Amino acid sequence: MRYSLRNKSKIQAKLGEEFLDKITKALDEHFKGKVKLSDEMFSDIPYPIIEVKENDEEYIFAVTDRKFDVMNLAYCKTIKHENINS
Repeated sequence: MRYSLRNKSKIQAKLGEEFLDKITKALDEHFKGKVKLSDEMFSDIPYPIIEVKENDEEYIFAVTDRKFDVMNLAYCKTIKHENINS
């Protein structure tokens, strides 16, 4: 499965080129594994969600479209997890 990230220029303008590179690398790593979405996921909710975890951050993307083996993704938000043991 492959992906296409929507609105890269808007993400870069608002959050910076470094952040865009960071989420792009995280998506590349995530999509190296087997990512599958079933047709049932698209019938119950408007946009299925993909969570990409990297270190202490979790990036949330909505799947806006799927055509053949390409998922069109929209960046939603970042959740930062703090290590409570340190």
